[in-house]
Amino acid sequence: MWNCAKCGTQVEDDFEVCWNCGVEKDGEAASIAAPLDHAEEFPVSFDPLGPALPRLSSLKRDTTKDLESRARDAVPRDYNWGAFFLTTIWLLLHKRAGTALIMLLLNLCTIVVIFNAALAYAGGRRSTFDLALVSLVLILTGMLASLYFGSEGNRIAWETRRYESFEQLGKKQRRWGIAGIMFGTFNVILALPQLYRLFFVESETGIVLGSSGIGIIVVVCTIIYAMFVMYGIYDMLSARKRARETDGAALRSVR
Repeated sequence: MWNCAKCGTQVEDDFEVCWNCGVEKDGEAASIAAPLDHAEEFPVSFDPLGPALPRLSSLKRDTTKDLESRARDAVPRDYNWGAFFLTTIWLLLHKRAGTALIMLLLNLCTIVVIFNAALAYAGGRRSTFDLALVSLVLILTGMLASLYFGSEGNRIAWETRRYESFEQLGKKQRRWGIAGIMFGTFNVILALPQLYRLFFVESETGIVLGSSGIGIIVVVCTIIYAMFVMYGIYDMLSARKRARETDGAALRSVR
């Protein structure tokens, strides 16, 4: 045993430092390392998970984007004939009012230009090349836009969040497709008498509009439109047949 020179406490020989006051055997103060100042090392706003993990909000946002991307990729890629033939109405009822307005204005401009070009030619004014060219550009623009919305129709419809499953999406868009095919067929039937008038009925000036540039453009576009109608019918019937075969295979596998 030895006595501490400072406080007089008896300390066992195994200890070199007084456990009461911290003075060594020879009377000098022990050099004890100062405790870490955690307040200085780590500020008040220190987040131990910060360097290792992203913020929960960012993680949630990234996860949501990933899920939405996967859902878009899983949407059935069948062609949407309702969005093709009924573009303006279809866009309006699928929360694309701005795009629907643009398509409506495009269609109205096309009709006005074609009508004015036909009147100009029938009135004997042969300088209708500019109007015919403008009408061709408008028709092609509208057709390309309809083709795009037809190819992306199912994805756009899914993004409206009005459908609970892909099956429900497919059923409702098939109804749109049937309505679009009926509308396209009606337009072709309605155009037949007008095509007859273009080629076989003379105007008051003795001019047959079918021989004009605008007449040829109308005829060619009508033929292309009719081809889309026929292909749409074929595509929808083929899709229905494939769906039946898939359902039949699923039932056989269950049995």
